[in-house]
Amino acid sequence: MNQKGRGLQATTAVAKGSTASEGSPATGQKSKQFDSFFIGTAQQAVDFISNILESSTEYSVIAKDLERNILLWNEGARRLYGYKPDEVVGKANSSILHVPEDVAAAVPNQIMRMALEKGKWEGPLARQRKNGDQFTARVLITPRCDVLVCRRTAC
Repeated sequence: MNQKGRGLQATTAVAKGSTASEGSPATGQKSKQFDSFFIGTAQQAVDFISNILESSTEYSVIAKDLERNILLWNEGARRLYGYKPDEVVGKANSSILHVPEDVAAAVPNQIMRMALEKGKWEGPLARQRKNGDQFTARVLITPRCDVLVCRRTAC
């Protein structure tokens, strides 16, 4: 996997619940997301988030780079698509999750472009499991910057 697309990553959640929207603090800083009494170190924060991702079994959470290489795969993704994390993380392109007709029509590229242009893409999408079964899922793709790119490009 090349490193070219590592700066900006797109996160895909294959189901969406309702959310409450809160504005950013007036200072422009991110709001506090952890209770520092319980989560004091970066490693504790990573462990905490990892536990949440793994306990989310009804929702597929997949992170990928701009070339759509899979970087993160939670338990919900394993249950929905049938691939184990060691089969896809760092090894597979997310095009394996699209039906062949959509891949041939460049639908994954179009969706990524729209997500990058508009800040997100969501809608029903034909998907394919490891065993070849096809289904329709509600997909939400939201671009996320990693720390290094955000410092340089203010994304």
